Amino acid sequence: MAFGEADDQGLREIVRELLERVKGNSRRLRDVERENKSVETALRSLEDRIMDLEDRERDDIEKVKDGLDELLMRILKIENKIPKIKDRLEDVPRRAEFEEVKNFINLLSPMETEFVTEDEVKRLIKEELQKRK
Repeated sequence: MAFGEADDQGLREIVRELLERVKGNSRRLRDVERENKSVETALRSLEDRIMDLEDRERDDIEKVKDGLDELLMRILKIENKIPKIKDRLEDVPRRAEFEEVKNFINLLSPMETEFVTEDEVKRLIKEELQKRK
């Protein structure tokens, strides 16, 4: 039975080697599964962040669109007011016309020119007549 014991010993050695390999493969498989879960978790996290960013981007785009719509309305209102302002400006006197009226008013203003009353004229005439005598 020496031959049978040697076969048993060789068989045990093969079985032990196979068990070691199975254990090693099992350990590597667990490591790969752990790494796979880690990658899946990171991927889900990235997907969630991307979805959040897309939502924020959509909201920001809506805000910009609303702002542009408001600006467009304001521009349209201004464009509608421009012809009215232009018409009103045509009725406003030009600087030269204004200066002409101002000079005319200054000419007639009693503060700028000297007007004499009737009594003052009579007095001046009397004084002048007395000087000539």
